[in-house]
Amino acid sequence: LARVASGRRQPATTESALWKALVEIAARGEAAPDRLAPLLARWLQYQAFDQVCRTYGLSGRRALERRLRELLQENPLSPMSHG
Repeated sequence: LARVASGRRQPATTESALWKALVEIAARGEAAPDRLAPLLARWLQYQAFDQVCRTYGLSGRRALERRLRELLQENPLSPMSHG
């Protein structure tokens, strides 16, 4: 997840780790719902990138992935969620 957060790895290569991380972040309630909603739609509900971007007013896949990286950087995860 650290490599995804830094932009060195694509989110698609770590789907299960992302799922766990987003669930943990959502459960802690530390991220604003409007920031978390498009990420949950994409990586937990498996909506297509273009649909998520249209629904949430994002400019495209890069904007969505940038939002994911920012969220991961701002919300450190517990050691249990890394593996």
